[in-house]
Amino acid sequence: MNDDPLRDSVIKNINLIALNLGDQGREKIADHVRRFWSPSLRATLVTLTQEDNEVLTPLAKEAAKIL
Repeated sequence: MNDDPLRDSVIKNINLIALNLGDQGREKIADHVRRFWSPSLRATLVTLTQEDNEVLTPLAKEAAKIL
């Protein structure tokens, strides 16, 4: 994690959502994010998928890529 609390929160929450909804697939995770996250949070998540890092679980990253 880094010094950006918003970024850290997005990472923590998308990974938890992926853990909890993982058995329902990436589409369900992406739907949850579309329905309940603000555009700024979604934008932060999309940016995270474009970075070369390992902060997102594979399923969280897959779901974010179909937003």
